Amino acid sequence: MVIALQKRGKNMNARALTINKSALWFLLLAGLMFLSPFRATAATCLWISSYAPGYEWNDGIGKGIHSVLDGRCEISEFHMDTKRNKSHDFARKQALKAKTLISQLQPDVVIASDDNASKFLVAPHFKNLEIPFVVCGVNWSVKEYGYPYSNVTGVVEIFPVNPLVRSVKEILSIGAGHGLLLVPDTRTAHKNFKHLKRHFSHNDFQLTPSLPTPLLSGNRVFRKARVMISSCCSITQA
Repeated sequence: MVIALQKRGKNMNARALTINKSALWFLLLAGLMFLSPFRATAATCLWISSYAPGYEWNDGIGKGIHSVLDGRCEISEFHMDTKRNKSHDFARKQALKAKTLISQLQPDVVIASDDNASKFLVAPHFKNLEIPFVVCGVNWSVKEYGYPYSNVTGVVEIFPVNPLVRSVKEILSIGAGHGLLLVPDTRTAHKNFKHLKRHFSHNDFQLTPSLPTPLLSGNRVFRKARVMISSCCSITQA
């Protein structure tokens, strides 16, 4: 599910949308109506990515941006690379570099993808300023960033947890249980686990986090996960 954010006075209006690949880009185009082919000079769009090229999700966002905006504006990119470099100090320094780039380019719109771009760049440096932002890849809640702002629109990602829990229970033929969730050591993954744990708990299913690396056959976490997967498959086949 994706939630679109709009600002009406001091209140946030959240409207549920059906998730599909074009949802974000429809929203982006709706916010870029001024990028007309009759414009005398090409508009400038700046994409601030929380991560780096080579990460599949990040690359997918890049492809979507270019597929929609190529020919409508000149696209520049800045990758914060905070998935491989996890310290807050690194993220803050990258955010300052991105801020400097924004000041230099003066883009018509900034696209900020994933949580770290919102946390370290948009929230501390661009709240309610004139430059427009479109945010995407923000997981579960925007409360910690104080959205919506007068200059920010975008989408919130929410997993369809209840259908997932129902499917797990149906596959395992159980009413309650315990699961092991392999959680990468990233800000987004920890945020996801926090919300998943709460939703699973409400459905009588307890989740325990484990780091998936190193995924070696002799690793205790991997062996534990493999046992759970084997049990799942055995029950499914039965």
